[in-house]
Amino acid sequence: STGPFPSNRKGEELAASLPPDYVELVRGGGPDGPEIDGIGVLTLDQVYVAGSHWMLAEMPDIGMLGVAVDGEDRDVWFLFYDGRPPQRLSPSFREALTKARSIE
Repeated sequence: STGPFPSNRKGEELAASLPPDYVELVRGGGPDGPEIDGIGVLTLDQVYVAGSHWMLAEMPDIGMLGVAVDGEDRDVWFLFYDGRPPQRLSPSFREALTKARSIE
């Protein structure tokens, strides 16, 4: 289901499910989350579920960066708005941001 993060799940529990470098990045940022080279990074309270992924960042008009909700895989994926199959980027959020910049 799409929508805001369920309020009954604690932020720490969510943080444990996400790439550690993503959590480190957003914990050090302001209330709106950083924007890195045109990619808007969501804060922990802005993270939401869409389909089977937690959405972590957005490239306007192109897609979102997310991680799978279930399973051990914490790799960051690029999920395209135009319906293309998701593309695995990296287990590192920072590296995934770098790779996402070359996506068109």
